[in-house]
Amino acid sequence: TLSLHDALPIFSREFKRQTGITVHQYIVKAKLDLCKRLLEKGYPMTEIYKICGLGNYNNLFRAFKREFGITPGEYVRQFQERQKTKSDVH
Repeated sequence: TLSLHDALPIFSREFKRQTGITVHQYIVKAKLDLCKRLLEKGYPMTEIYKICGLGNYNNLFRAFKREFGITPGEYVRQFQERQKTKSDVH
């Protein structure tokens, strides 16, 4: 049987082969997707980075912009505008 130490690289290679991204990228993306949901619910940024395990605001800001191409603040403004447009239609 394989030890955990020996199995991790095999798992990591297979994960990347199956998904096209590394385990680390998958975890970061999951954290950032949670950030988006929390932003949509109006959570303060000072809580979001803690809840999502991103360490600090700067880490959240950089990772969010790298992943989505906009800042968290820009995302909130765009989300609010979409919500306003939806409510205007109904």
